[in-house]
Amino acid sequence: MRLPSSWRVSERRTVTTLYPHFKKIASLQILYLILQLHFSDSLRITPDTGWYITERNRRHSVIFQCHDAVGPIVWKRNGIALVQNGSCFTSADIKICNGIVHIYKFRNDFAGKYTCEDTRDSTSVDLGVAPEFVKPGDVEVVFRSATESLNVSCEVEQYVYPRASVTWFTIHLGGKVKVQDGDTLTRSEIGVKGVSFYTCEAKNYPNGVPRRKSFFVLTYGEITKLQRSYQETY
Repeated sequence: MRLPSSWRVSERRTVTTLYPHFKKIASLQILYLILQLHFSDSLRITPDTGWYITERNRRHSVIFQCHDAVGPIVWKRNGIALVQNGSCFTSADIKICNGIVHIYKFRNDFAGKYTCEDTRDSTSVDLGVAPEFVKPGDVEVVFRSATESLNVSCEVEQYVYPRASVTWFTIHLGGKVKVQDGDTLTRSEIGVKGVSFYTCEAKNYPNGVPRRKSFFVLTYGEITKLQRSYQETY
């Protein structure tokens, strides 16, 4: 069915008249989005210093909140997405929703770099873990002969984040002297019959909590002397 010619002309005139208005509105919307992206506050996470897990606060809850995001938020841990496009995730230990990561109960695999991403930017903070040694204890006694080599280790747990560096020290003339870096202390020979003292120190932040362990190295000659002293005393 064909419309009267007068109707068709009126229809074309209406579309022609309204088109500039639609175009102007669309242009203003695009301009508004550009200005919002340009002048809005920078993306940030609180606390901006991150979080540092130690023996004292291991049972505390941890909360990261992403502020001033534009568009949907994506949370990542060590570069791997935890949630996508503003969705939520909840378990017995952690909840991620509305720009907030809430860890109710810390687990070792929760440690790492947490990144908040929106449509324009990203920012990150660390959930760090203070150094802990694979072999527990603060003091260890090692027995060697004067001609034996010495190999003692302060291996750090794999879940510690960031990875800790280990430095060895000894005491000489009443002062602390650096011996070497690395998890394992190696000496070709003890050399002197008596007692040697070494301390390893693991640290992963300049202002972090260091973990220390001391080693008393006794030679067999010193052991015999101690046994004789014990027998004479008792």
